[in-house]
Amino acid sequence: MQCNAMQQSVKDALRQPAEAARMQIMTNKRLALYTAALGLALIAWDFSGFDLVLAHLSGNANGFPLRENWFLVQVLHEGARRVAWLLVLGLCLCVWWWPGQRWSHLPRLPFSQRLQLAVTPLLAAAVVSLIKSFSAISCPWSLADFGGIAHYSAHWRYLLQPDGGSGGCFPAGHAVSGFAFVGGYFAWRRHSALVARRWLAGAVLAGLFLGVAQQLRGAHFMSHTLWSGWICWCVAWALDAAWPYLCRLASTNSAAGAAPATGELALTLAVEHHTVRAVAGLHGATWLRHPLWLLLAAGTWMALPANLSLWQALADILIPGKAAWAFETGMAVMIAAALTALLSLAAWRWTLKPALILTMLMASCGAYFMTSYHVVIDSAMLVNALHTDAREVRDLLSARLLGFLLVLWVVPSIVVWRWPVVYGHWMRRAWQNLATFVAAVVVVGMAVLASFNPLSSTMRNHHELRYRINPLNTIYALGQLAAVPLRRNESVIEPLGLDARIAMPAAGARPPLLVLVLGETGRSGNFSVNGYARSTTPELARQDIASFTNAWSCGTSTAASVPCMFSNLGRSGYEARSRNTEGLLDVIQHAGMAVLWLDNQSGCKGVCDRVPSVSTANLQDAELCPNDECFDAIMLKGLEQRIASLPAERRAKGVVLVLHQMGSHGPAYHLRSPRAFKRFMPECADNYLQNCSAEELTNAYDNTVAYTDHVLASAIDWLKAQQGSYAPALMFVADHGESLGEHNLYLHGLPYLIAPDVQKHVPWITWFSGGFTRQTGISSACLRAHAHERVTHDQYFHSVLGLLQINSASYDPRRNAYAACAVTPLAPDAAAPGLWAKSEPVEPARAASVKAARSSSAPRPRG
Repeated sequence: MQCNAMQQSVKDALRQPAEAARMQIMTNKRLALYTAALGLALIAWDFSGFDLVLAHLSGNANGFPLRENWFLVQVLHEGARRVAWLLVLGLCLCVWWWPGQRWSHLPRLPFSQRLQLAVTPLLAAAVVSLIKSFSAISCPWSLADFGGIAHYSAHWRYLLQPDGGSGGCFPAGHAVSGFAFVGGYFAWRRHSALVARRWLAGAVLAGLFLGVAQQLRGAHFMSHTLWSGWICWCVAWALDAAWPYLCRLASTNSAAGAAPATGELALTLAVEHHTVRAVAGLHGATWLRHPLWLLLAAGTWMALPANLSLWQALADILIPGKAAWAFETGMAVMIAAALTALLSLAAWRWTLKPALILTMLMASCGAYFMTSYHVVIDSAMLVNALHTDAREVRDLLSARLLGFLLVLWVVPSIVVWRWPVVYGHWMRRAWQNLATFVAAVVVVGMAVLASFNPLSSTMRNHHELRYRINPLNTIYALGQLAAVPLRRNESVIEPLGLDARIAMPAAGARPPLLVLVLGETGRSGNFSVNGYARSTTPELARQDIASFTNAWSCGTSTAASVPCMFSNLGRSGYEARSRNTEGLLDVIQHAGMAVLWLDNQSGCKGVCDRVPSVSTANLQDAELCPNDECFDAIMLKGLEQRIASLPAERRAKGVVLVLHQMGSHGPAYHLRSPRAFKRFMPECADNYLQNCSAEELTNAYDNTVAYTDHVLASAIDWLKAQQGSYAPALMFVADHGESLGEHNLYLHGLPYLIAPDVQKHVPWITWFSGGFTRQTGISSACLRAHAHERVTHDQYFHSVLGLLQINSASYDPRRNAYAACAVTPLAPDAAAPGLWAKSEPVEPARAASVKAARSSSAPRPRG
């Protein structure tokens, strides 16, 4: 019945006057001529040098005076972008709800054209964003002519050739807020020529206006803006040409049952009756209904566009030529065949399409994060993602993410869901699935043998490539996580440090009050107390602190580092553990001290599960919690009351407070610091970091360090006020570092062996009060003398126990980072294995031997 209705609608369309049909064809030819002419004019513009002439009208050797202009930034940049998204949202709502009564002077669009009107701007924005992600062209403010370091080059000629700057600036992204809507012309032109022309004029004028605003700021050249408009126009036109095919595919369903209404879709298809006939012939081919063709189509789709990150990485590694093309083709065949083999196991009536759609979702998400931030996907990254909270998810949302999902997942999923498939009898289906699996495995093997030499050498020399094979990297990582319960029982946590005892205190000694500040995403090299040229930590510099400048993490993500550093096993031991045990805070609690975890982040990753804990992330405070998250200083409010609520008998032995910072968590660095602490401007306010210049990105990150400096100094000032009751001390150690565009890498989380040093080199800062120094014998002056010696997270557990003078068999004095400066270091008691005797003062030579033993025995992660 559905096919008959479609054929009838085509016949009705054929009855239209021949002149109308000729006018339609003529219009398309004229549009093609105009589009080609405009493209040639833009190429000529690129080589004319007009960009630099216009840029010099608003900029000079010192930069662009209007770069931080409030109206250009807040109204025409941020405000216009929000308005554009509201308009897109409105168009999406109008797909199903069209206020024809209020807008009665406008003709009502059919459902298919309303859907086209909503989809076109999203697709245009996604295409422009994809081109930007591969572009090596930098913004005007990065050029040497305007105080930067890059050189000017014609854009399409040198699109992938670095110009010495940060790149990622071509074509103009912000002008898309206007140009993306040019597709409305195609949606309206068959129903109202007047509305179509007005819609097109409005979109073009809006794009040009926003592009000029960005040119005044030095964010883009005029050619960037014009090319964005041309690309959006081509995308809209291509989608309009393909729209009848997509509508015909969406309206076809092989399953028995009521067919969807096709009157509006058929009316659209009738205009291009030759297209309808071609598509109808395609769907008449029964051989396409075999599940194998759907598997091959989905596997090829995921092997090619979903692996943009892999192809980009190979392009940087391989020497261009026939050999490179042959190797990349072989890789694509291997990936497509491997995916076909895996998914053939799910090629059953009720599982095939859901499995394909889910796999394409994994592929599209992986493609977005790998191309946007140049991270890779492994089991540690998946664990980190599983521990992500709502605030962190919000920081990652962007128009580019929506565009990736639309292009790589939504549209293909619609095709997959509507693809007609004949499964046949279950027994026959089982044999065919087995045959498909075997054939696909054979293809993988043949492809591997055909390119074995270049494949083995490339993978051996570039280990990170295996983590870029999308979505096989995610599937493999999921398999690793699923196999964890087979290696160890995650539900059982064995006790640790039940023998923990506090060393006999001296007469009149006050109980320790140790504040452990667990930093988030700290780069040691961006702290001025570690030699950074910028004054990011002036408040700490005025305190009597000591900083280890050669400190290294045991992971590159919070989920990996925090459990590792609070364990007594060290990085290699923690990764190879066969069972789970309690950690540092449990041992301190077993010793009888009071412990409290204050969390301003996404949780403690299990290390505080058995001690008192409080979340400060969602407290109500007009000053420190202005939005839906709180600045780190919120953890310092009401600390006296929080300590007073802990058991008195435990407080009498000592108190350990752990402050888990939000710190410098990205990519929304600008949200981590209050306005009063934004010393370095302009800062990056975009969560797609490649949209920002290197200077803006560094400024945003350094502002978070400046705020951390204030929080730590405030904590030290608070501790000084507690000296009447306690012997206070503070230790600040970050969980991991961060990439800020070095080697085109962003954020963190790369596998440890291939991660750059900036993701592993962390700050380790200590402050001791006079009372704490007298009781432990450790002075800041001595620590500063050892500031350049290598320390690691492997020593964190043992260093804290050493500072608290807690005796336990789990404590290893060779891993105490402070042992070399202790006047009375703890030593094993031979008469009582596992316990520690009260030690006597030692000679300097003995202290040196302790230091040597610690240096030679402590595991050292590779930097």
